[in-house]
Amino acid sequence: MAAGAAAHLIGGGSLSLVGVVAGVAVLLGPVWLATGRERGWVVIAGLQVAGQQVVHVLLELITGEHGTPLPHDVMLYGHVAAAALIATWLRCGERHLWAAARRAARSMAAWGRWVLRLGGRAPHTFPVVAAVATEAPRGCSGAVLRHVVARRGPPLLA
Repeated sequence: MAAGAAAHLIGGGSLSLVGVVAGVAVLLGPVWLATGRERGWVVIAGLQVAGQQVVHVLLELITGEHGTPLPHDVMLYGHVAAAALIATWLRCGERHLWAAARRAARSMAAWGRWVLRLGGRAPHTFPVVAAVATEAPRGCSGAVLRHVVARRGPPLLA
């Protein structure tokens, strides 16, 4: 919503509280449906372009401003550039978030195995272990010690 509102202002339009609230309300549905699993850059960029167009049209309809002083090609390139930039930021953030969730699941699984060992039960009875992915995200971080830090922790009891 912020990108669409900023582009509307840069393009010479004005904002109203009703338009901003309506834009947020309209975008919450598709955003909510897109959550729940990791998405690729193309899907995120497509949702960004679609969301910007919806907000653009909605703000024009609510404020009564039809047409902008900017040529349509400039507006199109601006929307595509903004969508590509925001999609890149969101994809990097999403990779880090899902990697953190996987690390947390592995940590909880290791903790669960440790607790089960203390209770005298076999570690294979803890069901979360098989469902955890072990892939770390590629790109976006550049951290040299990322894999070393992720594997730290107290040693397991033998």
